[in-house]
Amino acid sequence: MRILLSTTSFQDTPGEHHAVLARSGFEVVTARGPLNEAAMLALIADGGFDGFLNGDDAITARVIDAALPRLKVIAKYGIGLDSIDVAHATDKHI
Repeated sequence: MRILLSTTSFQDTPGEHHAVLARSGFEVVTARGPLNEAAMLALIADGGFDGFLNGDDAITARVIDAALPRLKVIAKYGIGLDSIDVAHATDKHI
C-alpha cells in the first residue's frame, strides 16, 4: 500500500499518530500541502497511491480519476470537505 501524506498539520504535530503510520507497513510519500490540482496530478503520475491522507489539497474529479483504479481511501486530516469532490469520490466508490 502506498499513501500520499500531504497534510502539514499531521506532519508538524508530534504524537503517536506518527508511530502508528510508521508501523502500518505502508510506503508513505510526503509532500507539503496544501497542494493544487497540478501538483496532485504530478504526484499521482509518479506511481499512484492507494490512499490520500490530506489536508486542504485539491482533490478534484480530475485528481480522483487520475488516481483510479488504485485509489481506495481519501482520509481528511482536519475539518471541512470543500477541497474534496465528495460527490465524485462517492460515485467512484471511494
